[in-house]
Amino acid sequence: MSRRNRRMSQSRTEAPTSAGAAPLSAESYFGYGSGIGGGGGGFMSNGYQGADFSRLRGMVYFPELDTRFDVTSYTRTEILRKVRFLYANHGLPKRIVNGCSRMVVGTGLTVHASTTDTAWNELAESYFYSRANSPVSWDVGGRYTFDKGQLANTRWRFRDGDAGNALTTSPTGQAMQAYYEGHQIGNGTLAGTDNTDWRDGVLPDRHNRAIAYRILGFDGEPVDIPASAFILNCDYDRGGAVRGLSMLHHAIPHLLDGTEILGFIKAGVKLANQFGYVIEDEPLPGGGSPTGAGRAGGQTRQVDVGGGKKITLEQVHGGGVIPELGPGKRIKFLSDSRPHPNNIQLLDYMIRDIAWGCDLAPDILWNIAALGGANTRFVLADAQGWIEAQQQELVNTYCGRSYIHAIACGLATKRLRPCKDPQWWKHVWIPPPRLTVDFGRDGKMHLEQLKAGALTYKRLYGWQGLDWKPEVTQDLDESAFILKGLKDREVSLADYLALKTRNNAPQNPEEKGQGSDSENTGDDGLPTNPDEASAFLGRLAKNPEAAAAFMRRMSANAG
Repeated sequence: MSRRNRRMSQSRTEAPTSAGAAPLSAESYFGYGSGIGGGGGGFMSNGYQGADFSRLRGMVYFPELDTRFDVTSYTRTEILRKVRFLYANHGLPKRIVNGCSRMVVGTGLTVHASTTDTAWNELAESYFYSRANSPVSWDVGGRYTFDKGQLANTRWRFRDGDAGNALTTSPTGQAMQAYYEGHQIGNGTLAGTDNTDWRDGVLPDRHNRAIAYRILGFDGEPVDIPASAFILNCDYDRGGAVRGLSMLHHAIPHLLDGTEILGFIKAGVKLANQFGYVIEDEPLPGGGSPTGAGRAGGQTRQVDVGGGKKITLEQVHGGGVIPELGPGKRIKFLSDSRPHPNNIQLLDYMIRDIAWGCDLAPDILWNIAALGGANTRFVLADAQGWIEAQQQELVNTYCGRSYIHAIACGLATKRLRPCKDPQWWKHVWIPPPRLTVDFGRDGKMHLEQLKAGALTYKRLYGWQGLDWKPEVTQDLDESAFILKGLKDREVSLADYLALKTRNNAPQNPEEKGQGSDSENTGDDGLPTNPDEASAFLGRLAKNPEAAAAFMRRMSANAG
């Protein structure tokens, strides 16, 4: 043992610990080091304060560090039960689950076969969607299409933690699927099987790889499905986990506490409004008790109109009820200041903490109105990164395997001819358009990218859930129809374009340079301001078509 270690060991041994000994230092009592050299007393045996014990904080209890066993079946069931309750009865958790699912899926991710056999690619896509677009041919339960299944799986995964799809076939051997929510996956009790190796409905091997999944059927009889025929839509945020957890599992305490706080505030507001005023005794000048005749309160004097019926003056004139007070009485109206601003700030903080726990900016899920333009773009860019990661997860689990299973069934049953490319499974997925608040600017940028070849028709139309080939074919058909019509009418294309652009004077501020109005533009369409005219001519120099149209307009004016 070194000299320094012997000295530290001796100091620990000789440290006073009994009640009669010298008082402990503040560092030892409160559990933080002196800041010089490490140590301290008690558990202070290293330089990392996060590992130290302190009487200023509560005890941290996290009993299991092995991520294969840190979530028990009881824990999962309780989280699922509470999240289902919150989802069913409160707007925020429902918005988080449904809104995030819609941002990820949109109108659905579209598939494009990408083998070298281009003719076969069209056949494969047509075959896949001929089955995937019908709930009757796609879903065993007859409820979901492939696109609707994307949204359902994502919603269930966010709410419950995971969802499952069994890959099966129709009586003719074509691909079908069965959809299962998280609560339908579990150990259960299957006769003739040993359940000791099952964990939450999953049978792992020695490498923790899933071998089979157990489905708790509606008839009460569990069914085991091999992993090769089952898709578990799950985000494995823990390395040893075999199941996922709800994206709201961290938010349950906040959501329940917020619900109770809001309930108490609402109860107080309702109670305060049940009593509009109270009648108080007012001290008389000089002291003493108030005396005199009269009633202490109530309506004004009633008049007997016969038949045992009485009416008041307010009932005759239709006015408000006026209490009649005795001497020394006064009315005090109650005004309630609830909810207190501090309560609202606390609820707002709790909601923001919930949103950050979902890995999204609170402004996306709670209140984006307070953001400015630049801040909004930053928040949307941050959210877009999260969305793309979730879309890739969806492709890796549900989308990719669904497509390959369907095409494999088509090839096996000869509904699809063999592909000339041996890698028949190659394909790509086109996600929905990115989030944006500048539709005009982004649309113009996409058109410029398309002209420059930086954006393909397949991706541009894929963002809208459309196949690019029919759209481009329709565009060519329309162009051919226009050209044929011009030829039949003996109208040149140049004249047609000149006619279309005869009123092509700059109309928007960007084209006008500085937003000049019509009175600041000459008859030839050129701005009268020299600086604006120079900028306008500079733009014409970069746009030959606009320059030609401008020259034709000047020639027409000169004629």
